[in-house]
Amino acid sequence: QLPMELQDSSLRLMQRLMCCILVLPPRPQLYLKLLYSLSILAFLFLITFWRFQFKYEVNYDFFNDYFSRGVDLIIFVALVFGHLITSIEMIWRNRSCIIDRKFQELQSTMREKLGHEVHQQRIKFQCNAIFAFLFLRLLVLAIMTLMNLTTTKTYYLYVMNFYSETLEILRCCEFLLHAVLVMSTYQELNSVSCQIILEIESNKAMSIHRIFVVQELHELLCRTQREIEKNFEHSLIVIMLKNFVDTSVIPYWMYVSRRFPNFALHAWCVSEEIAKLLEVILPCWIYTRCDYLQRKLRSQFHGISKGRSDEELNLALLRISSQLAQERCLCRIGGLINLNNEMLGR
Repeated sequence: QLPMELQDSSLRLMQRLMCCILVLPPRPQLYLKLLYSLSILAFLFLITFWRFQFKYEVNYDFFNDYFSRGVDLIIFVALVFGHLITSIEMIWRNRSCIIDRKFQELQSTMREKLGHEVHQQRIKFQCNAIFAFLFLRLLVLAIMTLMNLTTTKTYYLYVMNFYSETLEILRCCEFLLHAVLVMSTYQELNSVSCQIILEIESNKAMSIHRIFVVQELHELLCRTQREIEKNFEHSLIVIMLKNFVDTSVIPYWMYVSRRFPNFALHAWCVSEEIAKLLEVILPCWIYTRCDYLQRKLRSQFHGISKGRSDEELNLALLRISSQLAQERCLCRIGGLINLNNEMLGR
């Protein structure tokens, strides 16, 4: 397959997985969107009605431990709210087709205007790594859910949790897939820029048009990043905040249930804690890497025009250097949080 066919098939596969769990309608028609939205609202209403009756087993003093009861409700509200926001955004504000076209435009511009073939194996490895993480994440969640279903009578709690968590895991991995495609594009831009710099240093005859094409590609990549932010504007911040809540609360549940020898519950807590930490760490690391690659691209053109006799070439180099100096590869979640290692440390 061509590289852009490979990334297109990866994005389409993620969309098909969304359709398989009945989150995305198979066709973007209005009546299907309304039907799916009403089904989600009905599902969440029934689960909320059942949950607030507190007809399920608890590992704390239900009548006297108000703090644990409040934490119990906070986790449930975060789960339902995340499910609602994520599903509604996926149904009514899905911009995957626009993002896919922009990635295809990036790939075709590199091949047609620069004669640069994208590193297919690298894209394939990165996409497969995301799908492997998705498969392992869902597999562990399914095993832990089945283990707990054999030790409890209130299976509604675990079934509801499994479906809602599956939805949010797919959404998170869809974002990771877009993020690694942005990272691979920056890697390709760095490779192209290295070739152009070598041509300049060896005083070979070259077209200034190639520098303008790199500048055009960088602008297109920045617009693609903005489209990705719009596509995940609400759901991603809800998922990230939910992960922060869960990773803080799960150790408390292990502490509360220490008096009850429930291996299935403890195994579920440990696996969820590790998985949710990875769901926070991976996007932060990827966009930190993207920012590094963008700064590396900027440093290649910075100051290279000094001592050159070709004024037109100097002007082109100064123009692309100033443009790269004004841009940073930042993913702003809902305009509130920047995804990077600094946010992860906080």
